[in-house]
Amino acid sequence: MIDKEPKTSDNQPSTRSTVLLTPLGKEQGKTDTATLVALSGWEIGKTIALDQSRMVLGRAPGCDIVINLHSVSREHALIEKRDTPEGPAYFISDLGSSNGTQVNATPIVQTRLKADDKVRMGEVVFRFIHDDAVEHQYHQEVHRRIHFHELTGLMTLPSTKDKLADLLSSSPPGSIHTIAMTDLDGLKAINDTHGHQAGSFVIEKMGEMIRNVLHEDEFAGIYGGDECLICFPNTPLSEAYKTLECLRVSIEQYRFMHTDRLLRVTMSIGLAAWPIHGQRLSDLMESADEALYEAKRTGRNKVVVVGDAQG
Repeated sequence: MIDKEPKTSDNQPSTRSTVLLTPLGKEQGKTDTATLVALSGWEIGKTIALDQSRMVLGRAPGCDIVINLHSVSREHALIEKRDTPEGPAYFISDLGSSNGTQVNATPIVQTRLKADDKVRMGEVVFRFIHDDAVEHQYHQEVHRRIHFHELTGLMTLPSTKDKLADLLSSSPPGSIHTIAMTDLDGLKAINDTHGHQAGSFVIEKMGEMIRNVLHEDEFAGIYGGDECLICFPNTPLSEAYKTLECLRVSIEQYRFMHTDRLLRVTMSIGLAAWPIHGQRLSDLMESADEALYEAKRTGRNKVVVVGDAQG
C-alpha cells in the first residue's frame, strides 16, 4: 500500500510516557504492575507504566517522564522500585523542585507509595495504581476515548493542538517543525452517491494509511470530517514533502472496496514550517490551510508548500 516499512506512530505514544493499547492477557493480572494515571492537568487520562527501577519526572527533555508544564521543575521527582520482604515497592522523592511534590495533599521529601495515593506535581495530579492490571487497562481505554478519534485511530483535534503547542513551546532555537493540512478529494460525491457508510469506510482507511506512513515521533489528528492535521517534529519541509507525496500517491492508487463497489478518492495537502511560516500555532495552521486551499484551487490531488517554498 505504502512503499515504506510500517512505523509506530505517535498516535501510539512513545515509550517514555506511552499508553500501550494491548489486550489484557489471562496472566497479566498476576504480574507486578505499577502505573501513574493523570487525573488533572497536562494530559488527563494518560497512563504511565512505571516499568524501570528509577524514573525521573520533570519538564526537561531528558527525563524518563516528560511533563511539559511550567509549574513542573526540570527534574521534579524520582520514583524508585525497590525489593522488600513483602514484594516490590515504589518510593517517590522530591528532587528539590520549586513547587514541591505532594502525596495525598502532604508535602514530601521521600515516601513509599500506596495504591490509590494521589501525587501532585505543580498543576498535574496523578493517581498511583499497583497490582491492578484490570484498572490499568480501564484507564488506558479512558485515555484512548478522550484523546483518539474512534473511526480513524488518529488523535482528536484538541489533543493534537495541545501536543503541537507543547512541541513549539519547548523547542530550542534553530528547531524546524513541519505541519500539513490534508483533505480528501471526491468524498462528498461518494457520500451523495453511495451513502455515508461508504464515506465513513473511506475515512477509516485513510486514517490507517496515515498512521502507517508516520515515524515514531510524528503524529496526526482529525481536523474535521476527513480533514487531518499532521505534524513532523524536527523535520524540514523537503523531508515532510517526500513522506506526504508518498501518502498522496498511495491514496490515489488505493482500491477502496465497499460492498462490492470500487470507490476512488485523492488527497490534497498543504504544508507549512515553524517558525518560517508562523511562530504562533494559529498562524502556522493558517499558513498550512492556505497551502491546502491552493492545492484544491489548482487542480487537487497534489502537495503544495505555502508560498511554494519547499526548502
